[in-house]
Amino acid sequence: LLWLLLGCVVAFCTVSVLVSRHVTIGFDLYFQKLFRQGPQIFRSLVWQMDRVISPKHDLIAALTLSALIVTGGAILHVLRSGVRDAVLFSGTTIVSFLLNLLLKPEFARIRPDRSFGFSYPSDHAMMAFAFFIPIACILARHFRSRGLRAVCWAVGVLFTLGVGMSRVVIGRHFMSDIVGGYLL
Repeated sequence: LLWLLLGCVVAFCTVSVLVSRHVTIGFDLYFQKLFRQGPQIFRSLVWQMDRVISPKHDLIAALTLSALIVTGGAILHVLRSGVRDAVLFSGTTIVSFLLNLLLKPEFARIRPDRSFGFSYPSDHAMMAFAFFIPIACILARHFRSRGLRAVCWAVGVLFTLGVGMSRVVIGRHFMSDIVGGYLL
């Protein structure tokens, strides 16, 4: 796990250097064009997903779900597991939220649509990763069936990727912002 974390930090630093030197422009424009040319139903779904999922809502939901996990753990007499799950879940979400607050002004990358705020790294992508992947991890641990564990992971990954794609489709982020958000 430590090697994975170290690899993500190195990859994030690499992407950050490429973004700051404007090397990712071709990559970003390719994905903007690709995602924006999708079917209308895809674009409509993405707009709806973007309205539902936001970093501020994710942080509130993470804290609420953490409280529910601890409460559920106490009720089911597995308090030790419940506390560990709550710490994993709320910890990743809170750390991601704080990292984003610190890093975004440092990079100060203008959004593709020139809207308010900076774009790198994507707070939506970062919070989606910090929100949906721990949920998938926690849920998958509680199933014995490989199929159900795979479903938990698939749903978590699909939601995480969906949030990232939605940000590119609506023009709020470049694809490199999304990659940076996922890595961090």
